[in-house]
Amino acid sequence: ELWNNFVVEEKPIVFPLVDEEDETCNEELTYDNKRATELIKDDSSQSEIKTTQSIKEQQRTLRSLRNKSKQVMEEQGINVLYLSFGFLRWIEADSSKQEFDAPLVLVPVSLTWESISAPFVLSLHEDEIVLNPTITYKLEHDFGIILPEYTGEDTLETYLKAVEELVKN
Repeated sequence: ELWNNFVVEEKPIVFPLVDEEDETCNEELTYDNKRATELIKDDSSQSEIKTTQSIKEQQRTLRSLRNKSKQVMEEQGINVLYLSFGFLRWIEADSSKQEFDAPLVLVPVSLTWESISAPFVLSLHEDEIVLNPTITYKLEHDFGIILPEYTGEDTLETYLKAVEELVKN
């Protein structure tokens, strides 16, 4: 749902504002099974995201992300802010018990904030959607697995199922 709303329909994600008078803003949101985010639709057809952070903590995190990504863009001219879809969990060898996780599909985003009284807005950046180059390299050189290119012609679910079939062993 998040992929369809954000990537396919290009609807920005609007984060909730801190309301100093509203005590509920300071309560932490909890979710089951490590679910970090859930897309919520409102009547204006924009989207809001909820996280496991309180709204105040979320605002601090967003401000920090925006400032750091803006600084890199100004100094180096590259966007470093991505929204990740699909994660690959693997172990290095059959005898290993340590699991590693890596994002697969990286969607370039921009995080904007018009004023102190406006919400943070996450929207698509004009760069191309890419596969995580680090995990692509690792899979090819360490395991001999070449990930299929993500072209955007198939749905995300179809692509992730193809990757799952390729790496299941």
